Amino acid sequence: MINLNRLFLPLLLSLPLFAQSPKTIERGSIIEDRAARKLLQAGDSRLEVGENEKALEIWESVVERYPRSQIRFEAHLRLADHLLKEIKDFDKARLHYEAAAVETNEDDEKRAYAFLNTGACFYEAGNYG
Repeated sequence: MINLNRLFLPLLLSLPLFAQSPKTIERGSIIEDRAARKLLQAGDSRLEVGENEKALEIWESVVERYPRSQIRFEAHLRLADHLLKEIKDFDKARLHYEAAAVETNEDDEKRAYAFLNTGACFYEAGNYG
């Protein structure tokens, strides 16, 4: 009879290696971040001259085109702020705040701002419970 301890011991010792997967954060390239930042600024410029709809479209394109860039969180926040304060579309604003509040957002200050305003969306919509 084969000694089962000799067969299963290496397997048992290697279990912690399989159980722990390294936490990897997907990042966009520097070039993608730079392009996303330029689009974000273009949206800001459109908003300054009163082209609100075009600004929203540009910010949405940042989110769609650069899904791995950290800049997308700023675009989510700008979209959410405009939807909350100007358009009063609380549900859409909340969705953008929730997208900016995820753990992959490395900027703790922006994550906290997104969490706070998620609550503001619930309050403004009258959803207290």
